[in-house]
Amino acid sequence: MKVSYHDDLAKGSGFGYLSVSDVTFAAGTYLVSIQRGDDRTFVSPEGEWSEPQSNFPVEATLASDGSLRFPLPQRVQHALETAVTYRVTLSGESGAGKAQLVIDTISYGLEDALNHAKVLTETPPAQGQPENIPEPEPTPPVTPPAEPQPEKSKSLLPWALGWAALLLLVLGGVAYWFYHKDQPKDESKEEVVAEAKKADEPKAKPEKALEPKAKEASLPKPEKAPEPKAKEASQPKPEVPVKTPSRSIAEEVQLFFAGTRTPANAVELANRLKPSSAVDQDALFRLYYFAVERGSMELLLPYAACFDPSKPAWGSIEKNAPIAWSLYEKGRGNPALAEQAKEAQNALYAWLQREKEAGNSKAKAWFDAIRKP
Repeated sequence: MKVSYHDDLAKGSGFGYLSVSDVTFAAGTYLVSIQRGDDRTFVSPEGEWSEPQSNFPVEATLASDGSLRFPLPQRVQHALETAVTYRVTLSGESGAGKAQLVIDTISYGLEDALNHAKVLTETPPAQGQPENIPEPEPTPPVTPPAEPQPEKSKSLLPWALGWAALLLLVLGGVAYWFYHKDQPKDESKEEVVAEAKKADEPKAKPEKALEPKAKEASLPKPEKAPEPKAKEASQPKPEVPVKTPSRSIAEEVQLFFAGTRTPANAVELANRLKPSSAVDQDALFRLYYFAVERGSMELLLPYAACFDPSKPAWGSIEKNAPIAWSLYEKGRGNPALAEQAKEAQNALYAWLQREKEAGNSKAKAWFDAIRKP
């Protein structure tokens, strides 16, 4: 006996059936049990997994290829996953049998796909990792040593004293001029002064004896201006402050869900983060889902693009055209998103039409499940 799973394209997303071949069973009512291989639990008609064996009745029909079709209850179909080994047991009036089942692909309905995404957002951190990653303490920046103030004051002190002395001389000259400008000249005193100058002229010369002093007076004094530059050159260069290593996107999202969570904060964080890997995209998808589930429309279009098969792959999120179509339809009802949502929906429709004509069976099933915008 061989068992395989197929999506029921006639009913749409969220419906499937088991195809049983290599048997001589007749159509009719059978009791079906599905056991999960990793934990030995059985699925109930309500879609819950438990240890006691659980059976549910199914009305099997005969297909055109001679196999039997066992339509699954929708809750049971929602409980199944891909890449998991199951053991299927059938029991009816015309026979009984057991076989292993591994599902390659499965298409969920919109509500169940969102529930699967919700499980992703509530997955606890891996064992050995802290649930809340503490924010690393920032390393204080290394500030360059301040230039010693006493040396600076000493270097400016001679200049200040020189300017003060010059200012006093100017003020003294101005005061002397105002004091003597209106007084009459004493001609006799000027004559005496002139005669005294003439009497002293022979003694004031020779000029040769004064030449060395004049040359010494004319020589410029060495400037001390370069000294501050030498001091500046000897001073150590300021060190560049050490930057605190930034957190990864996964850590940022984990800290967000560990603190006070609001849709507005999720939107702000999602717009700020720039993913560079599939792990970053999965972390960002959690923010999209959180904000959209709580009524925020700002992240609706990027959230829909994660499911849109005409868009690039997004992390480990499985593409699902009906889900993306429904989200775009929701965006068209919002005035702020209507135009962009309509363009994205038209692009998805065109992609599905091209892929269907190229022979893509999944695209054909999706195309039949939606309507043209």
